[in-house]
Amino acid sequence: MRLFDRASAKLKYPKIRFSQYQLYRTSGGKYPGAVYVSPLNRNSGWYARIEVTGLLTLNKSQPFPALEAELQRFASDPTRYAQDHGHTSGNCCFCKKTLTDERSLFAGYGPDCAAHYGLPYPTHKQLN
Repeated sequence: MRLFDRASAKLKYPKIRFSQYQLYRTSGGKYPGAVYVSPLNRNSGWYARIEVTGLLTLNKSQPFPALEAELQRFASDPTRYAQDHGHTSGNCCFCKKTLTDERSLFAGYGPDCAAHYGLPYPTHKQLN
């Protein structure tokens, strides 16, 4: 939730996209402020909802095996999870851009996304 709190100050619709799913925050509806976990094509429904209280609700009509474990892994260390995704895919999980800069390749995401989401970004000295 903190990643979305921080990003919402700069981005209108912050999202986090991984290889099999994405996370996005709602502003209205029955669960305002909730973070939804959905397929990459949001028109295909949703896998889970994380309410502002932290309550996780899995969508039983659209199961995603091992989703709960993945979300726990992400929540325990979002920086590392985003970094692993960037290293594996070659793309930033926040903006989907291809990582080309040496520091971005090392971090797993770019400097703008690091600033938006409040994540550390390496200096040139840290690479040497």
